[in-house]
Amino acid sequence: MKDKKYISKALWDCLVADDVDGFKEILMTHLYLVDKDVFAADAGIPRRTLFRMLSSEGNPTLANIAKIVHKICA
Repeated sequence: MKDKKYISKALWDCLVADDVDGFKEILMTHLYLVDKDVFAADAGIPRRTLFRMLSSEGNPTLANIAKIVHKICA
């Protein structure tokens, strides 16, 4: 789950399939493997916001999803 190409494809597939839970699960798995503080800072999202939006009740904004996808895929 550290392979950018693999994660990018998986996230894209979830977005196309309207699979929000799958998107969150893939992202959480990736975050488990990386330094969350560094990821959040590099993505420009407060760590607390990052985890709140990935919770089961979370509803991430398009701006935050874009930041996450850019961080992973760029």
